[in-house]
Amino acid sequence: NGRLLDDDAELCLVTDLVIRTLSPKTIGVPISATMGVNRLTREANVGLRYTRNDHLSMMGAARSGEVDFVGGTRGGFIFPYWLFASDAMFATLKILEMTATAGVKLSELTDNIPDYVRGQREVRCSYNLMGTVMRRLIEETADRPRDIIDGVRVYFQDSWVLIIPDAEHPIFHLIAEAQNEERLDKVLDEYEELLLRWRKQA
Repeated sequence: NGRLLDDDAELCLVTDLVIRTLSPKTIGVPISATMGVNRLTREANVGLRYTRNDHLSMMGAARSGEVDFVGGTRGGFIFPYWLFASDAMFATLKILEMTATAGVKLSELTDNIPDYVRGQREVRCSYNLMGTVMRRLIEETADRPRDIIDGVRVYFQDSWVLIIPDAEHPIFHLIAEAQNEERLDKVLDEYEELLLRWRKQA
């Protein structure tokens, strides 16, 4: 139908195909992956393992022998039984094969992709204060559902926010996802204000 898919939609689509055709026990994705993957794996009773937000960590998960598929947030897909890294040509052919095996069209799968909104912000913070701010973040979220795999990802019932310190620049990256724009802005506003407050107090 000529619809362009963003990286999140593409990840959900390929994850759906993998679940339908390869019967995976566990799937790996970076910590910044969309909530749509959580929903797909939960509904199919498939395990979900998070990696750090980089390709090297995805490759490490593929080589661990503990996951059957690793889906990237920037278009890369790893099928460990074939190779421990992304192979665009193999992935393209595998997607076509899985589509044929499942007997579905990509347009049909696209119609079923969970619909979430996503946003990002940056908060500047000098290098000498980043450690203090991260420590406050970890302390303040200790009683909330979260993952501390790469930065801190905090979960809410209808949204999540991920705060990652940049490795090369004095910046915190805020990535969030929610069911609507209003909730997305609220989550981003809350954590941006917290970072700014902790930076000021540091």
